Amino acid sequence: MPATPKIAFISSLAFGGATTFVCNLAGELVRRNVPVLVVSPEQENDFAADFQKAGVKVVLNDHRRLIFEDRMRAMLQTLAEFQPTIVIACLGEISYEVLRYIPPGVRRVAVIQSDHQMFYDAAAPYASCLDAVVGISTKIAEQLAAM
Repeated sequence: MPATPKIAFISSLAFGGATTFVCNLAGELVRRNVPVLVVSPEQENDFAADFQKAGVKVVLNDHRRLIFEDRMRAMLQTLAEFQPTIVIACLGEISYEVLRYIPPGVRRVAVIQSDHQMFYDAAAPYASCLDAVVGISTKIAEQLAAM
């Protein structure tokens, strides 16, 4: 029987569909007793009550007080302490940038959540360090396959 995965999500948590996606998916994983951690490169968490109700641990980083390198170091330290088997980057270049530093043996997944060229362009430079790219719709998945 395979070991239970430990899944970390890297995503901004501002109000919107991407945060709803992360909250719902992480909450369902927690309900199924899968260890989950959500790490945000920013202090904002518009769904804090929803994450708490779902039992999802969230770690925020204050983008107003920390420079990029300090936030990156803090996020990587948080991930190292959690020891995930899978890291899923859900929104934004900083989330994908984290995947570059994930050690071998940990699966790295990028999620594209909007069919707009800027989202494809944000993920494209990281293709060489990804184990998988997920499009959340058939159209996005088809566009990713064509790329």
